[in-house]
Amino acid sequence: MPGDETEIEQDAAEEPDDRAWPLNFEAAKFTLDGRELDFEAFVTETAGSLAQRPRHRPVQQPAPQPKDVIWQSRKPA
Repeated sequence: MPGDETEIEQDAAEEPDDRAWPLNFEAAKFTLDGRELDFEAFVTETAGSLAQRPRHRPVQQPAPQPKDVIWQSRKPA
C-alpha cells in the first residue's frame, strides 16, 4: 500500500549518505601493477566504463528462512 515501507527501506532512509562508508576513501590505498592508487583511480583502471555508473549503497538482506522451510524446499516431491 502507498506509504507503507518495509523495515529495510526504513533503515536505508534513516542512514545518512556517508561517503566514507564502508571505508575511508581518502586514506584507502590500492596497489595495481606495483603502483599505489587512490580509490577513484583504482576503480577507473579496473572497472573501465562501469566506473562511470553512479554508486549504489548495499541493501540489508532479509533474515534467513526457518530451517523447516528450507528443508521442505529441498525434499523431492
